[in-house]
Amino acid sequence: MSANIYYSHEEVYALINKAGAKHQPCFFILDYDGQEGVFVADPMAQDLSKLGLAFKVGAYSSDDSWLSASNVPPRIEQVYPETEARYAERFNIIHSGLLHGDSFSN
Repeated sequence: MSANIYYSHEEVYALINKAGAKHQPCFFILDYDGQEGVFVADPMAQDLSKLGLAFKVGAYSSDDSWLSASNVPPRIEQVYPETEARYAERFNIIHSGLLHGDSFSN
């Protein structure tokens, strides 16, 4: 990967706000804990496969023909899934906040 796309949540929020103020498209991901994330400015203008990313949202998508287990760059060598109870706990926090009207942004 040639570009850094991984940031702290504070950096991601700042980058999102900067792009929004300029009315520029962006692609971002935040983890459930809000500790770190991914940010890509103007995702439709670049080859996301070089960044190890692909997406499809409605009619918009990156070219995901490159996806295969051998092409995905390793960021995590081994994944340890959360327990169902821990996942449910985190899901309930987010779900109740959304029902309350929270947007989970700074």
